[in-house]
Amino acid sequence: MPASTGSRLSSREKARAYRERMRAGGFRPVQFWVPDTRTAAFRAEAHRQSGAVAG
Repeated sequence: MPASTGSRLSSREKARAYRERMRAGGFRPVQFWVPDTRTAAFRAEAHRQSGAVAG
């Protein structure tokens, strides 16, 4: 679908259209927080827990 220079959608319009399509498909947006696996504290805790599981 070629678009002329005058009819291009902005990033905001593309995102809005995408969200509308997803909602129409039965989805809803969800935001959640996850641990930062790049930190030294995370690595240390993961190492501690893996040692505890290993026995």
